[in-house]
Amino acid sequence: MACPITLGLNSEQARYLTERIRSRSREFGVPVAGQSCSANIVIVVTNDADEFTRQFLRRYTKLFQDTSSGISELAPLRGELLQSRPIRWLNASRTGGAGGGSLGQVYSGSRLRENSQENAILLLAIVDASMMRGVKWGQIADYLTMVALANPRMDARFRLDTIMSIFQARDAGGLLPTELTANDRSFLRALYRTHGAASAVQQRKQIESAITK
Repeated sequence: MACPITLGLNSEQARYLTERIRSRSREFGVPVAGQSCSANIVIVVTNDADEFTRQFLRRYTKLFQDTSSGISELAPLRGELLQSRPIRWLNASRTGGAGGGSLGQVYSGSRLRENSQENAILLLAIVDASMMRGVKWGQIADYLTMVALANPRMDARFRLDTIMSIFQARDAGGLLPTELTANDRSFLRALYRTHGAASAVQQRKQIESAITK
């Protein structure tokens, strides 16, 4: 069940960002919780993302040390989180049975496992407001939607036919996608229509088949 919240903006901007993510989530069949829910998609907008991240890592060191508690594969993210970038994130998940349901039945190449699934339990996204030059809030909201629903790699270089390319396209002086692209929508629709009990190989085939159609 998706429950986004935005911190660090005025109420109007925060509401816009949060409601757009909620709307996009519904578009792809992701259940969205009511307004008084316990947030599991937490977006922090700050002018000093580097310092915020350092403070966060100092305060929550155990997240990156004990994966037996159900937080999966976060230790390698520590170094990536400390790197300055427009938006950085960690997506915590818990491995469960393939038939279980949660915010995410979210699958990616690094998280597909036979007869199990990674259930997303918390996304923390840190937006560096000082690095948002030339990018509109609608683009940021759609970028964060992809981050929350698809859990892409932070260090990936993305093709220009995805909203995930907005910052590299901007820095190269190119045209930026104005919203989720057709490819983004096809991918997310396919991602959330895969059968939770299917094997990793079957899930990948289902996604590929749905996109190519």
